[in-house]
Amino acid sequence: NFPYDVLLLLLLFSPIADPQLCYILDGFLGLYGLIITGMFIKEKVGGTCSTKPDGSATRDTYDSLQMQPLPAR
Repeated sequence: NFPYDVLLLLLLFSPIADPQLCYILDGFLGLYGLIITGMFIKEKVGGTCSTKPDGSATRDTYDSLQMQPLPAR
């Protein structure tokens, strides 16, 4: 974490006024945004559920863990 903080401080407070560096950073951020957006869309559109809709997977999970009901307060 320390080297990244120093690098960030150097970038923020150094007299770098080169717009080409900003364009490169904008390109990386734009590409990152496109990739993340594509992943969200893929998950939203193509998300298939492999569990049964009646909730038996949850019941099986609790049965296999031998969960005990909570005591009354």
